[in-house]
Amino acid sequence: MIAPANFRNRNIIFLLCFVLCIIALDACKAKKEIMRNPDKVEVKDSVTKTEVKIEEPQIKKIDSVNINLFMPFSFEEYLAPVTETDDAQTMATQTANALSFYEGFRLAIDSLGNNKMIWNIQCFDSMRDSILVESQLKLNETYDCDLLITQLQSPFNTSAIKTFNDKKCKMIGISQAPPFAPANSFFCLPSNANMIKSASDHIAEKHGKNHIISLYKASSSKEKELSFLFQKNILAANHSIAITQFAYDEKNKDSLISNLSKTKTNLIIMATSDESFVTSVFVKLVPEKEKYKIDVFGMPTWEHFESIDFKLLEEMHTTIFTSQFINYDSDEVTRFRKCYISNYYSEPSYQAFMGFYLASGLCSLMDDHGKDYWKYLNSTNDNMSSNIFKIKSAGANLSFTNDKIFILSYSNYQLKITK
Repeated sequence: MIAPANFRNRNIIFLLCFVLCIIALDACKAKKEIMRNPDKVEVKDSVTKTEVKIEEPQIKKIDSVNINLFMPFSFEEYLAPVTETDDAQTMATQTANALSFYEGFRLAIDSLGNNKMIWNIQCFDSMRDSILVESQLKLNETYDCDLLITQLQSPFNTSAIKTFNDKKCKMIGISQAPPFAPANSFFCLPSNANMIKSASDHIAEKHGKNHIISLYKASSSKEKELSFLFQKNILAANHSIAITQFAYDEKNKDSLISNLSKTKTNLIIMATSDESFVTSVFVKLVPEKEKYKIDVFGMPTWEHFESIDFKLLEEMHTTIFTSQFINYDSDEVTRFRKCYISNYYSEPSYQAFMGFYLASGLCSLMDDHGKDYWKYLNSTNDNMSSNIFKIKSAGANLSFTNDKIFILSYSNYQLKITK
């Protein structure tokens, strides 16, 4: 017979064993559930994780900017008697361009209103005297600024670039880009080579299936070289395009017609700036338009032709390219034009537009990026107006160039941007 105390102990032991078995079974079920659905298991980490906040770098704001304008203002020349010479007319044109640029540049700065940035602008008169220009370019005060803006032509531009390489300021050239741009420089007009490349890219894209003839005046070696450059760039853009060169003169003008295609549109690239020569070719081609489809692609200088019949330009479906064009259909251009006329009581030139959009773009870049603004010169079109600029890197060391060109066609006796 079992004693009551021992019986109670045995019941306690039995209950403990039963509880342990239940716990063990639950653990097995949990393990099986983990194996079947591992993604539904919430793993709790007992280690406290420290959140790392990455702070964006602080923009180094610009409180003031010092700008030197080194341009042919030619103030002293206007104090002297006016002479009717070619040099005087050239001087007047250069000076008018310099003053127009300054007016547009200044108008943009004055329109900033509550902008806290201080703009210190000094004007240096480069005039046309080579000795004066060379000596001025050697003075440290010319480069003692944050930004040097120049409007120099060769050979002065070369001298400025050579001296500038040793300076810390940044340079903006209101001229065509040189073959080798210095560090921290930006040139507002594309080089002739870049313009031809951009125009050739357009031809290759839009007229790749056409019959293309690159025509030049037989007596001009310069035009022959230009014609070859077009051919080279077009084939580089699309090597499958068929393009031929044609040296045109009075003796072989009839053979030009025999070279035209009857099944394709004939695009004739005329690598010439000779207005009388262009007229003579047009007179030969116009009667043939009943038999052949003919379009003409011309040079930037054609915009300034004076004696050619505009009707001929339209009949030949003439297209040209240029780096300087004001699109009066743009709302942005209309707003600036109204502002300029109300301040200066005259029609703004292309240089005025360039000065305004350049200053506006620089202000925007400086506000967004502070002292690092130069690195972002070609990063977006939001800052620099697309009406004037298409900025690309010109090589290493933060040098840039403007590759903007306009493809224009004649319509109702006006040049319009080709869509």
